[in-house]
Amino acid sequence: YGLEGEVGIHKTTAYSESEMFINDVDPGDRLLIVDDFLSTGGTLRAICDALDGIGAEIADIVVVLRKVGETALDDSPHEVKSLLDVTVDRDSVTVH
Repeated sequence: YGLEGEVGIHKTTAYSESEMFINDVDPGDRLLIVDDFLSTGGTLRAICDALDGIGAEIADIVVVLRKVGETALDDSPHEVKSLLDVTVDRDSVTVH
């Protein structure tokens, strides 16, 4: 978008590649990240890395639905909380 202070993020997930932009976040800002779905973690990892680079504090991360398994956030210092966890097998989906 080209706004002052804008931070561009190139994100790569198992499904796609795209550009995102963070605006109006300053060093020291406390943030709550809310997302609808966590599968590979590529999007959230890119956002967390960018916010850490800005110097913002990520107070918490909450997702509505998390697919159980390895994610790009596994080695991140940020813990993700979820409302529902699901396991996806070849023939079924199990809600935990």
